[in-house]
Amino acid sequence: MRLPFLADFLKNRRASRRARALGDTQLFFIHIPKTAGSSLRAILSEQLSPEAVFPYARLRQNLGYLPTPETLALPDEEFACYRVIAGHYEFPSMVGKFQRPPFCMTMLRKPFDRTISDIKHMMRHPNHGARRTLPDKDLTVATILDHEIARGYLTSRQRRTFGNSMKEAKNNLAGCDWVGIQERFRDSVKLLFHTLQWEDDGVIPRLNFAPAEQDALVANLSPEEREQIEGMIVEDNEIYQYACELFEQRWHAAFG
Repeated sequence: MRLPFLADFLKNRRASRRARALGDTQLFFIHIPKTAGSSLRAILSEQLSPEAVFPYARLRQNLGYLPTPETLALPDEEFACYRVIAGHYEFPSMVGKFQRPPFCMTMLRKPFDRTISDIKHMMRHPNHGARRTLPDKDLTVATILDHEIARGYLTSRQRRTFGNSMKEAKNNLAGCDWVGIQERFRDSVKLLFHTLQWEDDGVIPRLNFAPAEQDALVANLSPEEREQIEGMIVEDNEIYQYACELFEQRWHAAFG
């Protein structure tokens, strides 16, 4: 059994090694909602220290990420102080903020499952941005899918994160240094550690994600609602498949 001070010493020493391995490079974590990004951010915080992850103060108070305009308005000196810049950012709007090319990283998820998870999140949280003009009570899937703002938020969510067109999105995604797949979370984090030249010392968790088909909300979808969701994720299916191809290529290059 390790003494508390020894555990803290070893943790701090590990964080110092991780930081030295990065040199002056910042990590830019493009967190697509409902893709296990919070779990991944927790791993980065554990490896480098919570204070190293932007926006630390807001995250500590459970206030969520800083919106893009406010992040872009930060003084360059403050922005550069963080080892990790994390947020629900769209890649083209934020990547130019970095003074040096960052290590770009992201995680994608099966689009149908991700969309269902986002709809549930919207229904549970009245402060969700896409719920601005939705009714406060008796919110249903049909209400969300028929609402222009909510529908626009959900449509092509993963493709839009990386570009205004599929070609631009694929080029930007291919330019990311690490692309993870939620359904292969442990393998994805293993590949991240390998890419960053961090030793895997047994800290990578095994996370279980139930497919959306097992969800009660999905079981109660009408054929029309399911068809509408499928129509909203056509582009996301294509970018997700491309992400899987990138992952497989990099996995085999790293581990054979």
